[in-house]
Amino acid sequence: NQDLYTDAVENNSLRLRSLFRPNDRWEFLTTFEWFERDGGGPLVVLAPNAEFGYLDADATMPYPGTRAEDTLHQQRDLPQYRRLKMWHAIQEVNWQLGQGTLTGILSYRDSTFDTQRDEDLTIHRISEITFDAGQNSLFAELRFASADIGGFRFLTGINYLEEDVQLNFRNNIGSNFAGALGGANIARAFELGYFDE
Repeated sequence: NQDLYTDAVENNSLRLRSLFRPNDRWEFLTTFEWFERDGGGPLVVLAPNAEFGYLDADATMPYPGTRAEDTLHQQRDLPQYRRLKMWHAIQEVNWQLGQGTLTGILSYRDSTFDTQRDEDLTIHRISEITFDAGQNSLFAELRFASADIGGFRFLTGINYLEEDVQLNFRNNIGSNFAGALGGANIARAFELGYFDE
């Protein structure tokens, strides 16, 4: 199993916030967030008594015919991983007026995700999936919240969102094993020792 803790996950995050009030009328709130997740994804277990068995990253939802211990006996020809990286910056400005509060918000977020999975669970290069995605977005909002006017208040505003998303998906299948799981007979594959029971 390439000496990898496939179902292990590591999360790291950071958040910084700064509030600046030069006087009673102005307020500047700045936020920066960073998040990173690295680890294996849900594992597929080929069990003799089940067609497919999926184990989640915490091995808490096994399908019938699978066991959590099966994650320790998988054979793979390439490492399996899932990685997510994201950072987010937000600037908020509040201006106190006699009639209410005028608020402006500007934020930008950038994130990337990539994963690699060995679909055939053998030491042979038969079937593998790689997927990577990127997303960045720009958001702006301007709104006005009125002060109390005889027990009545109103909120009005406008916002703008621009988003760019890129997706790349590759499903590589070996030429000698066309189709799902290479089209190979699963029972025969067990007999030949391709899968660890």
